[in-house]
Amino acid sequence: MTSRERVRTGQLLDRLRRLPARRVLHVGGGDQASDLVRDLAAALAGRCSRYDVVDAASCADGYPPGRYDLILLDLAPPRRAAAGTVDPVHAAASALGRVKPDGAVFVADMRDPRLERLVSWARTGRPECRHDPACWSPAAILRALDVAAPAARVHVYPPLGPLTGPAASAGFDVVVRPPQQAGDGRAAARPPLPLRWGREVLDSGQLSRLLSRRGPDRVRIVGIPLRGVVETAADRLAEEPWVPGRRRLGAGVDRTELEAAGAEHGYLLTYTASLTGAVYHFDIVLERQPTASGQEQA
Repeated sequence: MTSRERVRTGQLLDRLRRLPARRVLHVGGGDQASDLVRDLAAALAGRCSRYDVVDAASCADGYPPGRYDLILLDLAPPRRAAAGTVDPVHAAASALGRVKPDGAVFVADMRDPRLERLVSWARTGRPECRHDPACWSPAAILRALDVAAPAARVHVYPPLGPLTGPAASAGFDVVVRPPQQAGDGRAAARPPLPLRWGREVLDSGQLSRLLSRRGPDRVRIVGIPLRGVVETAADRLAEEPWVPGRRRLGAGVDRTELEAAGAEHGYLLTYTASLTGAVYHFDIVLERQPTASGQEQA
């Protein structure tokens, strides 16, 4: 297993442990001897009562029968080649019908073509990308899933690994959950619209004021240019010919300031791929955490 594969496997295990995993269906192109399948099965064995591995064609035919807590759609090579022309959006939307109400579909190893070109540029000096069914930008797959499964709850885990070196990767993961049900059995209302960084939220000080005293239970801040990511993107643009009208990237935001604002007011902060689609943007999701007495902070 290469350095990059070890980093991705560790990241994948961390994310899967956050999901219900009593009955797991691993759709991995039929490569049952792969290191990833063995590592996942061994790591989740203590929590699982069942761990099935099938290829994409068998899953599409409804095999094996039954409902699962977690369906893992594994698009990593070489299993992606065995999966053929699997459409991850259609596969995820179809798999939702086979998970329990509190379950999830986890689409592993999607690839952001914009970030892959950035990684390729950092490695070789040439911005190249491999086009295949797993090659979607986070913004594009969010829009597609909103059409294919309009009531589903979707979260995109961004690639947080290094952009250079043997562990560099443009891979990201998507979690799709069934619609949340209201008390009367109908699908719950969608959460409030996200706030845009640089428009509704101008800096970390304003974010802190937003979260203080009767702040929202959950809020998403869209389009934050994180320092370091912006600097890498700026270095790449500096190597390209200047185009009139190109927008300058400006300074990035220190992530520790965002994390401090969330922690100060009792919010759990999660980084996610940006709805803006810009390669140097991230979004954050802030969720209010209960106090030790079980009551949410005022």
